Amino acid sequence: MFRAALTDAGVDPADVGLIEAHGTGTIVGDPIEFRSLAAVYGLGRDRCALGSAKTNFGHTESAAGLVGLLKAILAVHHGEVPASLHFRRWNPAIDPSGTRLFVPTGTTPWPATGVPRLAAVSSYGVGGTNAHAVVEEPPAPSPAVASRPSGSRDDAAGTFLLSARSETALEHSAARLADWLLGPGAATPLQDVAHTLAVRRSHATERLAVVARSRDELVDRLRAYADGAPAQGVVNDYVHAEHATGPVWVFSGHGSQWPGMGRDLFAAEPVFADTIAELDPLIRVESGFSPEEVLQAGVEVTRVDQVQPLIFAIQVALARTLQSHGIHPAAVVGHSMGEVAATVIAGALTVADGVRVICRRSKLCVPAAEARVGAMAAVELDAATVRAEIDHLPDVDVAVLAAPRSTVIGGTRVEVERLVDGWTSRDVPARMIAVDVASHCTLTRPTADALTAALSDIRPEQPTIPFYTTVLPDPRRTPTFDAAYWGDNMRCPVRAMDATIAIVEDGHQLFQEISPHPVAVHPLTMTIDALGALEATVVPTMRAGHDQVTAVRASIAAFHCAGLDVKWRQWHGDGALADVPPTTWDRRTYLIRTLTDGPAQPISQVPSVPAEPGRQPPDAEETADDVLADIHRRTGDERRRVVAEHVVETVRGLLGLRMRRVSTSATFAELGLDSLRAVKLRGRLQQIFHVSIPVAVIWEHPTIGELSAYIDGLLSTSD
Repeated sequence: MFRAALTDAGVDPADVGLIEAHGTGTIVGDPIEFRSLAAVYGLGRDRCALGSAKTNFGHTESAAGLVGLLKAILAVHHGEVPASLHFRRWNPAIDPSGTRLFVPTGTTPWPATGVPRLAAVSSYGVGGTNAHAVVEEPPAPSPAVASRPSGSRDDAAGTFLLSARSETALEHSAARLADWLLGPGAATPLQDVAHTLAVRRSHATERLAVVARSRDELVDRLRAYADGAPAQGVVNDYVHAEHATGPVWVFSGHGSQWPGMGRDLFAAEPVFADTIAELDPLIRVESGFSPEEVLQAGVEVTRVDQVQPLIFAIQVALARTLQSHGIHPAAVVGHSMGEVAATVIAGALTVADGVRVICRRSKLCVPAAEARVGAMAAVELDAATVRAEIDHLPDVDVAVLAAPRSTVIGGTRVEVERLVDGWTSRDVPARMIAVDVASHCTLTRPTADALTAALSDIRPEQPTIPFYTTVLPDPRRTPTFDAAYWGDNMRCPVRAMDATIAIVEDGHQLFQEISPHPVAVHPLTMTIDALGALEATVVPTMRAGHDQVTAVRASIAAFHCAGLDVKWRQWHGDGALADVPPTTWDRRTYLIRTLTDGPAQPISQVPSVPAEPGRQPPDAEETADDVLADIHRRTGDERRRVVAEHVVETVRGLLGLRMRRVSTSATFAELGLDSLRAVKLRGRLQQIFHVSIPVAVIWEHPTIGELSAYIDGLLSTSD
């Protein structure tokens, strides 16, 4: 057994400096164990300490092996061998002469010799289950390498992970770490903190990740989370997708561009920079401009023949960057022009063919863009209703089936504007989309035919990653990706909702939009919610105006929080172990009430103990009628205050805010309200106050105070 353990470890027994013996303490057992140890470890140049934790603790029964292992680890770490207490002389049946084995009777230094210290530990079970392990001193951390994410030149940004068994404990852990960083841990390098939290601890089910570039930024973001306030670079979730192999990458279409997109990633992410450099000469040949120069300059681009190749380039570069950090897609899907990048990442098109498709596609759109005949609009109605309303209009079509109650139309500008005006007058949320070309409709057919003719030189292959199509009626059918398909991609409606439904039905829970700014997150979430997939996670990769490095790394951290196995050692390398505060325990009191004398009661009649002492459940929940009755009994400022209180609590519950106080002057954007949650907020407020509230009102009255005043005005007119 000893020799097998040494062989597995690749260790010479002469190099072992400490043996932690089982040490039965019996006249017969000790000599037998000694002879076995001496036969394997007895020869060598340097002395080898022999002891047993039993001299310190006595017989610890089933814990004996663990105690011995801990002793060996500590001895290797500190370079000192603890004394074997009460040793006076050898058992008469043991002869240590001729061996290098000795029993340390005092604390014995174990000096470093330039090679790792080695210890061996034995544990014997009463039933014959024997074990022997070799413990090696770990290599000293290299400060120059510690915590630098693999493949990254930005050493300042780190991802700091915390976890606990409950939200309350996680909040306390965040607050404690913030205090420690400015107190006892003020001198501890952040790279060592990140390393310790990421790779030296197990991760519980409630998880928090904070991406920060400095100590002050990290402290501020930790405290924001502890106080329930929103902050950039902070993601929090519970483990629900631990069996996922990766996210579904959603490559969205036109509309995600913004000045400065991707510029910060050139310095921070070498894979991103290398990918843009690879694409640059290809796009120069096809479209006559340098995407690298445009992105580095951070200028606004509006021409369709530049916008689409730039979005394509960023999508491919972002996907490769994520892959370099160990995130690989379980499947891919693309919307409209986003299908081109999705196909490249799936391996069905080469990079060169992908450039040909996107550049020729966008160049063919230029005449239509300059003519400005076409337009597109989004409306919060289902596709069937929209089709019924536009059936008599030959030049308007359903262009995108985005979500159950989100549809995009395309057609002549005059007709599209007239439809939007009509929907708005009926209080149906609708808006024009800022594009110069009407895609996926009748107007697109000549351009789509020209694209098919222009792509005769592409050579598609079968995808190596599962691919969901938004062009074909069956989203699970693998396309041919030939010239005809790309003509259909431009001509046919985008069946985004159908693809999302298929993806959810196939069991996927993690989604990531690959784009410079999220334009698909909202309809994705609407469809997922309608399906009742409550444990799905939808994550953007970048967001306009936000720190780009932080956003990319926070998107990866979001999947860790949801349960995906992220290879953090790739990010936080070989940093030193830091003495960060331990995980906070969620302390709860469990009381057992003393029953009075008398016959035992049936279990159903025994009162239950509240989960939290001193708190009893309410007798009955307050109904919407109770709320309205209470409001109508009040007047003036008091009434407005009560309305505001209900709006505050609704917003707090919807956004999961744990702030001690939510200011009525805080904007919904500051609180983290997005367009999807705005729809939910509208629905909840309508249920509470029994009034009709258009979604647009929430953005026209962007603070809790202003929205409360608006609702109070509606209630006043109904008195």
